[in-house]
Amino acid sequence: EDEDKEEEFGDNADEIAGQDEQFRALSEILAEGSCADERERILKEKHPGSRDHPENCRACHFQGGLCWKGLSCSFCHICPKPKRKSKHQRDVDKRRQERYKQVLDDLGMECLDELTKIDEFRRQMMTSSEEIKRRMKEAYSSRDFESIAELKKAAEQSQVAMDSMQKAMSVALQHGADGGESARSFDSTDVA
Repeated sequence: EDEDKEEEFGDNADEIAGQDEQFRALSEILAEGSCADERERILKEKHPGSRDHPENCRACHFQGGLCWKGLSCSFCHICPKPKRKSKHQRDVDKRRQERYKQVLDDLGMECLDELTKIDEFRRQMMTSSEEIKRRMKEAYSSRDFESIAELKKAAEQSQVAMDSMQKAMSVALQHGADGGESARSFDSTDVA
């Protein structure tokens, strides 16, 4: 078997055989159910794709014994496998990117930046309200009356903030519409 490897790989046969042994040893250590800290330490030392975890790495889609590249894989085997977005979410993201590109082409970067800020704020509000709803359900199901009272206050504060924001936006939009009307009438009288 060693002679076959030597014929196939030439001078690098010993180095490749050593890496193969090292990979098998690493696989055995990781398969023995070593603790997470030890597994992470070993992968950071021996695996180039995991070396910069968590700051500068990308998760491997085929980890957990399924990655056939082993130590030569350039992706991190410490990070959890990334969850793939649903087709619906990919389609939504694609349409959003198309709209953003159209706004950029038609109205410029400043407008796109403002619209992106508004979208981000809206997403944050939705996420916050969903979290309050989830916690409220948990509190009611566990009959935790103290948490229920706290969450009711949080929901009321959230509603006050939303009402205040809607009122401010309504005033701003009304002011913008009035400003636009008076500007148009000023332009038409100025020309006449």
